[in-house]
Amino acid sequence: MRAILCAALVVGTTAATAAAGEIRVPGDQPTLQAAVDAAAEGDVIVAGPGVHAESVVAAKSNITIVGHGATWDGGDGDDAAPCLVLTGDGNAVVGFRFTGGTDQILLAGNDAEVTGCTSSGAGGVFLSIEGHGAVIEDCRASDGGGDGIAVTGDGAVVAKVRIDGCAGVGIRVLGEGALVEKCRVEDAEGGGISVEGDASAVEKCRVGGSGSFGISVTGDGAVLEKNRVVACGDGDGAGYLVAGADARLEKNTAIRCRADGFRVEGDDHVLDGNRASDCEDDGFDIEAGLDVELRSCSSFSNDGGGIENGGGGTVVTRSRLLRNGIDVTLDGGLDASFGRFERNRFATGSVEAVLGL
Repeated sequence: MRAILCAALVVGTTAATAAAGEIRVPGDQPTLQAAVDAAAEGDVIVAGPGVHAESVVAAKSNITIVGHGATWDGGDGDDAAPCLVLTGDGNAVVGFRFTGGTDQILLAGNDAEVTGCTSSGAGGVFLSIEGHGAVIEDCRASDGGGDGIAVTGDGAVVAKVRIDGCAGVGIRVLGEGALVEKCRVEDAEGGGISVEGDASAVEKCRVGGSGSFGISVTGDGAVLEKNRVVACGDGDGAGYLVAGADARLEKNTAIRCRADGFRVEGDDHVLDGNRASDCEDDGFDIEAGLDVELRSCSSFSNDGGGIENGGGGTVVTRSRLLRNGIDVTLDGGLDASFGRFERNRFATGSVEAVLGL
């Protein structure tokens, strides 16, 4: 019986391989555009070593385009164009080095995958995907003229991506149920990582030197865990910007941010074990909302407040708030109040006059 099962698996694998054709460039087709035009569902296009200077536009589904030592060049100046504009579900791009062009990869369709690609010098975005279930992994982009990566659609996964310098946001996701993990963004002028949509998660990411914010999350039920933000945020921004309800922030760090370390707006957020230090404004700014809770948080050597509370019924327990401009303060709003303030360490700020207990 075991031999019969093994034989059946071999036959099945062989049939699947035969059904999914391989088209080599330039062996079978002279250009990437010709190969994509000739491809059927399930086909794999393999681009050989060298520079492929072309702009490919097509509508296909369930094809995979693989680069083996291949550079995909979108041109420059008046000749610049997108490297790839591909519409259809289930398409994948793997292993290319992208250079030049305007926007480099534009995919529209569900279940798109881009893995193992690098990018430099995009005139616009390195990668844009519109569709649900996108997966982007093990990619790196530098010196882009727009966002690094932009995804619109639910259920996106962005993992092990590095962005080194772009004019827009490093990683931008719009859609519910997104996961951004183990990514690194440096020097993104528009901000580091932005996620808009309920039930999103940003975990184990590093953001440095980025514009308005390090990590921004808007939507209910977000999870931010074990992230590190350094020297981010300016003007009305912050290291971390959280808006919505029921977010959980655990073991995140904000260091030397150019505005607040953490700015939180909305109800029922829980911040547990987070740290803000050496920021140019408040360590923790509870901008507005009800029943926000800080547990075991640390706020050290920030120019503004260790915690500035503008929320109602805010709970602070087991936290250390020391060496700040003022360790604990209300922002002056009529509805600002502390529900509980217990077992904390702070040096400046009167419990009666400032905390309003």
